[in-house]
Amino acid sequence: MLIFFTKLFYKVVLFLRLYKVKVSGVGHIPIQGAVIIAANHHSFLDPQLIWHFSPRLIYPIAAKWLFKVWWVSWILKGVGCIPINGSSHGAVAALKEGKAVLIFPEGRCTPFGQVSPTYKVHKGVAVMALKTGAPVIPTYIGGTYEAWPVGKLLPRLFKTLTVSFGEPISFNVTSADIISDEILYYTTNRIMSAISNIGETVAEKRREKNQKKS
Repeated sequence: MLIFFTKLFYKVVLFLRLYKVKVSGVGHIPIQGAVIIAANHHSFLDPQLIWHFSPRLIYPIAAKWLFKVWWVSWILKGVGCIPINGSSHGAVAALKEGKAVLIFPEGRCTPFGQVSPTYKVHKGVAVMALKTGAPVIPTYIGGTYEAWPVGKLLPRLFKTLTVSFGEPISFNVTSADIISDEILYYTTNRIMSAISNIGETVAEKRREKNQKKS
């Protein structure tokens, strides 16, 4: 019930009234079965944006300590967040149950509105993909940095936001207890490169559109 009312709030108040949202690639998300949605992270708006416009219920992961802040905890529970504490066990378990899990490999919001290089990204998304075999949907979010960048108390309203879901990436399942750093880096790099490429495509289309207008 809490998830229903939270989703209704975002739909009616936030994203259909206060922002213009452009969504593409929704068909890349499988309707059933385990899937990992991996996205860049620029703003507090990011998880709410993806959570609302996904065609199925998704479960974002969040640091366990955030649940100790009462008002943040209310929001996290309202969207069905999975608490994690330095490991991917909770997310892996959810994927093995056939759920859709949302992860931001960059961890915290990036301060400059750009996708972080692979060496600065957490490898948890690679562990989740390699331990479960769940397909990864690389997802690019645009406009949220301009709407509500990290460090700003209040958001800027009536901005254009974009969510672009990319084609799924699949990896072979590993049974190894410890995955080598090389494999983790390779897997993470493929995911982050896909997210960056989607962002570049979105930017190029925007430039072409602006040139036609001028």
